[in-house]
Amino acid sequence: MDEQWTRRSTKKLIRRIQRAANRETSKTPEQLSIEAAQWNTLGYIHNAVACHIQRVNLYHLQADKVNEGYALAQLGRGYDMLGDIDEAIEACEQSLMRAREIENGHIEGRALAALGTAYGHLGYAQKSLMYGERALQIGREIANETGEREIELAALECLGSAHMWLGEIEKALESYNQGLDIARELGNAHEAGVLMEDLGCAYVAIGDIAGALDCYNQGMSIFNSIDAIYSKGRVFAHVGNAHTLSGQLVEAENALAQARKVFDEVHMYRGYTLLAFYMANLYRQQRRFDDAQKSYQRAITLFDDAQDRYGQAQCLLEYARLLRERKQEPKALKIAQSAQKITGSAGRKDRWSGCRSG
Repeated sequence: MDEQWTRRSTKKLIRRIQRAANRETSKTPEQLSIEAAQWNTLGYIHNAVACHIQRVNLYHLQADKVNEGYALAQLGRGYDMLGDIDEAIEACEQSLMRAREIENGHIEGRALAALGTAYGHLGYAQKSLMYGERALQIGREIANETGEREIELAALECLGSAHMWLGEIEKALESYNQGLDIARELGNAHEAGVLMEDLGCAYVAIGDIAGALDCYNQGMSIFNSIDAIYSKGRVFAHVGNAHTLSGQLVEAENALAQARKVFDEVHMYRGYTLLAFYMANLYRQQRRFDDAQKSYQRAITLFDDAQDRYGQAQCLLEYARLLRERKQEPKALKIAQSAQKITGSAGRKDRWSGCRSG
């Protein structure tokens, strides 16, 4: 794992991507769209982002506001996955502006769902919910008129994550299951896998580890079938954490080692961040308390660098619990208050321990 990775590293990576993408290309926007989808499935998100930047530039030169709007929404989602929420929000807001200029509901729905996801990472759960609900309304109107359900799918995943953030797990499960039905109807294997992963995280949040592992295994089967490398790494990490929570520490260590290999291959910042958190949980169960403390501190920094308030709050709470176990009550209280400040600003009142991030 790249222990030196920071938000500055992400910014440098994105600037490098932007410089490379702004060079002239002989490829058509259609070719770039196909390439971006392929890179996205494989997990090389930086390559997908480069393709989307080139598409945005080409469509802008062609004064094609429709396709530019679509490409901006996809670019925003790519930036979000890379861990730069500021760039993600800027791209999505530009997409939304294009959509409203030309009164295009298809683009507006996609942009709103992507904005909701980005704001969810920042900890603005109510704002995420608002954007997700508006995207779902647009998506269902379009589905009724044309039968197209892609926007509805994106909105439901956004809403599921917002409900998770707010501690409304039953509502999250409902959104994720509705989204899964749509993904299967559309034959969208990657999104079906992602939603199985989401469902697994929701089951962990209610303590159903067996249910979570079943969902993760189904998601892994899907990702294996389409060779979705980064997605497999995320699931390995979630499986490792589930095994940690159930006391199967050898299985946990093996799964987290598999996740590390994937994240090293695709260099995904969010993967490293998730892994640091889950390794801390494992060290704690192994009673390697000094290692656990260092790993929690590292994960908190990484979540902060990635502007992922959801993950940061989870990590702070688990770190506070470790400190209580070690009889460091004053420090534990201070850390717990930091977590509650984040969860309180999101509108969440209960204490919780979820797992979805990135």
